[in-house]
Amino acid sequence: MKTIFDSVAKEEILNRLNLLSTDSVGLFGVMNPSQMLHHLTMANQLALGEIILPDKSRFLSRTVFRWMTFLNMRPSIERLKKKPIRTFKEMDIVRNKLSVESFEREKEFFLQKLNQLLNTNSFPDKHPLFGRMNKTQWGRWVYVHCDYHFVQFGV
Repeated sequence: MKTIFDSVAKEEILNRLNLLSTDSVGLFGVMNPSQMLHHLTMANQLALGEIILPDKSRFLSRTVFRWMTFLNMRPSIERLKKKPIRTFKEMDIVRNKLSVESFEREKEFFLQKLNQLLNTNSFPDKHPLFGRMNKTQWGRWVYVHCDYHFVQFGV
């Protein structure tokens, strides 16, 4: 399974990031590319323990949903067009009307937090949905989350 800590997977994410542009159009969901990068930056802050969300985990999210997520199983793009996967209320850029910077600044912020994450060994004990996670699992989640949103924008 790919993890952001694997150099090949990291390069894949960085290459796909460079294919993204301010003109990229989402295949599903409502975010624009700048908003998506801001959301991914916030997710990296969650992995770094800089953003703390309340525990919303349940038995199914800690077992079945976690397993499906870590295996990168997701609905088809057609299904996601009809019903995208919702994020935590606190991380919802559009619903919360969070202001974002320019595309280039958001890309910079994303890379800063990603590099910080790649160079730390200190991760929260728990994910707010998946429960207990170690460094490898956080790395897997970061990779899968980036992949999901890059697929969203066709890169």
